[in-house]
Amino acid sequence: MKRFHVILLLVIPGMIVSGCTGLFGWKNYEGSEQFREDVAVFADFAVRKQTLTLYYLKATSDGFTRDILKGSVNAAEYNEFFGMVAEMAPYIKEYEKAISNLEKSGILTSVNTKGFISSSTKFFSWITGSGERSRERVLKVVSNISSSDRTELYNKLRPEWKAKTSNESDFWKKMEKGDFDHQASQMFNDFQQDNEEFGTTSVERGLSIQNIFVAEGAKGVETGAEFMVDAMQATTSGGLDAGDVGELTLDIYNSSSEADPSQIAQEITAAVNSMDPADPTVKEMGEGYATKMAAIIKEVVDVAKTDTENVSVTNRSFVFVEDDDPEKKADIVIARNPESTSTSMASIYVSIGNIIDEGRQFIYTILNKGK
Repeated sequence: MKRFHVILLLVIPGMIVSGCTGLFGWKNYEGSEQFREDVAVFADFAVRKQTLTLYYLKATSDGFTRDILKGSVNAAEYNEFFGMVAEMAPYIKEYEKAISNLEKSGILTSVNTKGFISSSTKFFSWITGSGERSRERVLKVVSNISSSDRTELYNKLRPEWKAKTSNESDFWKKMEKGDFDHQASQMFNDFQQDNEEFGTTSVERGLSIQNIFVAEGAKGVETGAEFMVDAMQATTSGGLDAGDVGELTLDIYNSSSEADPSQIAQEITAAVNSMDPADPTVKEMGEGYATKMAAIIKEVVDVAKTDTENVSVTNRSFVFVEDDDPEKKADIVIARNPESTSTSMASIYVSIGNIIDEGRQFIYTILNKGK
């Protein structure tokens, strides 16, 4: 049975643990402050990324009371989701640096697949791209409403956003330049609620909150498929704020919500088809997008619903590693799915924290100890 105390299982395809001589010539990278900092940043990324994924499932199932993508998304849920995206955006370079260090260190090496850097690029591109696409939507809609309505939108801006501008003209110029890309998704949501003409015009173009959330969110889940996280019976170390991941995973585990790929594909297709064919998100949908996204969403739900204590079911062979310094822990655990023919989107599970198993606590050192 899944328990509320959580540890993160981060899934990365085809990665293994190997010996290491250190990052850029450092012989003891795994015992350094840089290593601990990189692990902390990496863990922050894992927590935030998975919270986004699980929140998407929660919002589209009415809090796991209906099947996935059979629920109705409201403005508050839209704001919460894209608010989390906005919070990650300023830290992309830090995430990329930490991931690069961990990969270059030799602690983790890729085998016939993308490594940390390349597999994270798609997700980071989606984060920045979602803001750019929202900016394009905002500007397209405001170009079709009156100047008085545009003024009303400016006047009703959130105080922290308005403070970054000197006047209405300055705001729209900065909007066009992309200065508000991190906030553009939430702005679109606010504008729909705050101005009747903006709301009516956007909905007429198929840009309802529901359609955008389903389509854009599915794209985010898809790009993050190579970083799939599960919650185990454990506690996180270093004060990581993983509570939301644990609660959401437990909610899915205990719910009757189903992830029917055919129904999910239908809902995604319906949302995309309802939008303007020229919409930037619609234009990025590749061939067979709905089927692929549906398969990924089903796997996320299946992972959440799988009893992680059942080794025969999860088929995971763990390699425990731990920091050399017992006073300053920076923990990583890597579990590789040995089934090379698995249809899973990901085959490597990386845990961050302290595993608790039947009252025993395992702390790991970076010494490639096998189990």
